[in-house]
Amino acid sequence: MANWLSPVALPDLMFGPLLTLYAAILSWRTSYGKKVLACIYPVLINAFGVSAYIYSFYGISYMVSVLTIGASELVTAVLIGYPLLVAI
Repeated sequence: MANWLSPVALPDLMFGPLLTLYAAILSWRTSYGKKVLACIYPVLINAFGVSAYIYSFYGISYMVSVLTIGASELVTAVLIGYPLLVAI
C-alpha cells in the first residue's frame, strides 16, 4: 500500500514484484535445501535491482542505494526470514 503513495509507485509496483519473483525462483532452483543461501538471493536481487530505478528517479548515488536497500533486505530476509524459514 505504501508504494501507491511513492513518487516511484508505477515502477515499484511493476518491477518490485518481478524482482522478488526472480529472487524466489533463484532461491528455489539453486538453493533447495540450503536455507541460508536461499535467503541471500532476495537481498542481492532487490538491492541491485530496486537501486537501479531508485537511482534514476531520485538521483541518489547508486552504491548508497544498494547499501541501504541491501541492509534493509538483510534484516528482513536473513535476520527475520531465516529463523521463520527454519521454524516452518
